[in-house]
Amino acid sequence: MPAADEKGLRRWFDFEDFPQFVEVFVTIAGCLKTAADYELAVVDLVAELAGQNVRYGEVTFSPGTAEYFGVASDTYLGGLSRGRE
Repeated sequence: MPAADEKGLRRWFDFEDFPQFVEVFVTIAGCLKTAADYELAVVDLVAELAGQNVRYGEVTFSPGTAEYFGVASDTYLGGLSRGRE
């Protein structure tokens, strides 16, 4: 990760332009390696949305990104399914 602490990560997530957004997206996507990683991402997203009283959300996932980083479809699909449960 490009920062040593939470404060630094918050600054990194303060997007200045689209290329920086892509840099952050690619860095984060490369960190998702296991089914547990994908499960946690879903659980955390749902908790965040619930905390904002969101009752409906359309969320997308790009399998090609996971596969680019060598994550097998069984891995990410299993994690995403467990997170939804």
